[in-house]
Amino acid sequence: MVECGDWPKELPSPKFSDFSKTAGLLLCLMQCIHHTAKYIVIVLDSGLCVLAALVALKRISVFAGALIKKHHYWMSLVPGHTINNQCDEQEVGSVAAVQGDLDVVRYNIWAMKDAGYMTKSMGTASRLFYTNDH
Repeated sequence: MVECGDWPKELPSPKFSDFSKTAGLLLCLMQCIHHTAKYIVIVLDSGLCVLAALVALKRISVFAGALIKKHHYWMSLVPGHTINNQCDEQEVGSVAAVQGDLDVVRYNIWAMKDAGYMTKSMGTASRLFYTNDH
């Protein structure tokens, strides 16, 4: 589901062309729920885990979460080494969270340590800590 690079010059540019490819694709796919005033959370595969795309969705009132799958390098703008440093000395089953802002949009990254792996996810749908009224 990727637009072809051969866009005819006669046609106007695609609607979400000022975003990255992933963000533009997600914004296009989610057009029917933009600004619906409903609390909708989209769960994405790790292949669509792009921080700028999640932030772009939140700007139009669509919340999203995705599994982080790191191979060799961390995604752009993601403080992954901060999470790893927090979990290095922790026991199996412990969790860590990092909160960040990208263009004044808050996002969170959660991690849970397993015996041989650390599961990480990123999202814009909730906060790190809940108050007593939740």
